[in-house]
Amino acid sequence: MQTLYEMPVCRKCRNAFANRRQFAYIVDSLFLSLLSYLLTLAALFAVPGLAVGANQNSPAVDVGVFLFSWILMPLLFCLKDGFSGQSPGKWLTGVRAVDRDTLEPIGFDHSLKRNLVTLIPITPLIMAFQLLKGLRWGDKWAKTRVVWKKYAYRPPFDTRGLLCTEC
Repeated sequence: MQTLYEMPVCRKCRNAFANRRQFAYIVDSLFLSLLSYLLTLAALFAVPGLAVGANQNSPAVDVGVFLFSWILMPLLFCLKDGFSGQSPGKWLTGVRAVDRDTLEPIGFDHSLKRNLVTLIPITPLIMAFQLLKGLRWGDKWAKTRVVWKKYAYRPPFDTRGLLCTEC
């Protein structure tokens, strides 16, 4: 027996849940890269002078690229779970980020808190191993957890006990 959110589960279930979360992260990263590419492509067509070889030393272009690459896109990645606790990857894999105590889907404030740590180099690799236990660094700080939607109101995801989900 292994543990997930400090409750005993079989190895197969624990690994299946961790794999879903890891796959969701990969999908989100690919989605953000595609979005970044499409926005850059749109900017090249919409703003004259951004094309290669045209006005390369413009400070306005440098500031725009800096803001887009180092501020806007990482911020979007941190806010990805704010849509009712789901990002594109979480939606695809059937998991959701929820408040640890109420099990309600999180918003943008919790999403920012739980994902800020992913911007530090190497931490996504460390967190991949933390997923085997359930909580990762960002979840502890934001007081969130990720649940498998079809088992959301059953142990180990709902630790409030076996209660009626209607009341």
